Amino acid sequence: MIAKAVERHGVKVIVFRGEANVDAIKDLAFQIKGESNSDEKVFFVAGIKDGAKCALMVMLSEPLVAEGLNAGKLVKDAAKLIQGGGGGQAHFATAGGKNSDGLAQAVEQILEAADLK
Repeated sequence: MIAKAVERHGVKVIVFRGEANVDAIKDLAFQIKGESNSDEKVFFVAGIKDGAKCALMVMLSEPLVAEGLNAGKLVKDAAKLIQGGGGGQAHFATAGGKNSDGLAQAVEQILEAADLK
């Protein structure tokens, strides 16, 4: 997935959309962060359909957090689109919901809010 990252404004943007196990995508997010250089700007966002449930996930590298981005805020604001709630820390956050039809719009809202669309 890192190889498929799109560079926007000096940030490696990695987007996952699709059906998957939420825990597997969480592991993937932390693996991506672990494989990134400490000074690299990496933004991972996922819109996940997991059976009847759906989830949003955002992982930010430390340089992005230092610039003021907050994964918890990004996820919390977009969670309304999947009829859910969530939050987390500045570098990692998740939200669960029941409206998987809103996942695509929620991912786009997160990218727009981070100015990475």
